[in-house]
Amino acid sequence: MWAKLFEPAMILPPKHARLFREAVWYLSDQIGWEEWEDLWGDDVSVFDRLTQAQKQSVLLEVTRALLDERAEAPPVTAVRAAAVDQVYRTIEDMITFDIETDGGTHTREMLLGAMDEANYWENVNRSLPPDERPVMRPLPTCSDINEWADLLESLRTTVLEDRDFDMDAQFGDMAPEAAADLKRLMSITPDYFTHVPDDPTAERLRQIRRERLDLVGSK
Repeated sequence: MWAKLFEPAMILPPKHARLFREAVWYLSDQIGWEEWEDLWGDDVSVFDRLTQAQKQSVLLEVTRALLDERAEAPPVTAVRAAAVDQVYRTIEDMITFDIETDGGTHTREMLLGAMDEANYWENVNRSLPPDERPVMRPLPTCSDINEWADLLESLRTTVLEDRDFDMDAQFGDMAPEAAADLKRLMSITPDYFTHVPDDPTAERLRQIRRERLDLVGSK
């Protein structure tokens, strides 16, 4: 289960879960499992700064939380939230790649299915003024990446209610007392930015790889 700030803990519904699962498979393989494969990230976020093994570990952790209703909901920290966000960024990368290379509409079709599952267009259009044009469901062949990015952002916010994880640098530059006061004001737990996953041993990393296979499969 995945913890929410003002709502009950959740898991992803089936079509959303399918899209998330496929993006995790792609992202995990991009991160790699051998040290020589560790080319992911540019050290600009709390997720990018993790070691290769830590990335795989936290990615498995958040994937299990969002897909397995039997899993205990881990506390949402900057690292965990950033890992979830990276999965949605990966979906956007997959769509962009397909558009730029004429690689088919598979990912876009999965995204549309997840939006249908959430009654997205019905909910959006219900809130529009009577004289405003309704928001239309795009065709899977739509090549406007901005339109797909907007849909992905809406889907992402069903899991992540904020982007507090992007504020680690700002909080790091603040005096401890001021940072603590602002965290209380923003309902951020004291260890939100300081939590760092353990760096798995080689044996644990092999186990993580097997557990990932059980959760998201392989291609």
